[in-house]
Amino acid sequence: MRKRLPIILGISAAIITTFVLSSNNSLDEKLLSDTISVSAVYLDSNHIIKISYYDKSNSTNAVTLEVIGLSKTFQKKYQTSSFTEEVPLSNPPEYGWSTIPVTFLVEHKEFGRIQVKTEISPVGGHPARVIYGKT
Repeated sequence: MRKRLPIILGISAAIITTFVLSSNNSLDEKLLSDTISVSAVYLDSNHIIKISYYDKSNSTNAVTLEVIGLSKTFQKKYQTSSFTEEVPLSNPPEYGWSTIPVTFLVEHKEFGRIQVKTEISPVGGHPARVIYGKT
């Protein structure tokens, strides 16, 4: 059961995040994706997830980064419009990258409070889809 708990938590978080993000149809995702970019890439050689956030408008007041589905959830708050964080991960997840969602809770001068979600992709793989939503 202990091995299943991170998987269950990751899947639950992904479902909740998807529901919350898809429930707001008035969001201009094109404008958000042109302004804010995120990525999460697993570097197998270093056993780390390299996560980046960049706001080209430089209007981010704060960002809370959360990586769910790990044995211990990673969470860190930033007061900047760009950052890169490296999170250790010994092995790729047994049940796929969707079990480890990466979320960003953003406080933005222009957009207000938004949430951005992506998944981890292996280095050299196709970038994961990014979902934007209002909170």
